[in-house]
Amino acid sequence: MRWLGNGIESGKPFWSSIVFDDDGVKKVRGHEVGMPIDTMSVEELEERIALIRDEIARLEKAIAARKSTRAAADSLFKL
Repeated sequence: MRWLGNGIESGKPFWSSIVFDDDGVKKVRGHEVGMPIDTMSVEELEERIALIRDEIARLEKAIAARKSTRAAADSLFKL
């Protein structure tokens, strides 16, 4: 089965990112851009926002590290 959410092909159905623990409580594994959010509770949406913010911070840290490495390399090879 393939899920086409909001015109974005993710290759898997939206429920593939939801798991249940032993108590039957839903736990979010991740968020995919374009996945359906209509049935999510406020708490689930807030969890996803937190996940996305954490990922943005991780990506910004990686960008800063790469810029730092690039600047060091550029300064080494200046003529």
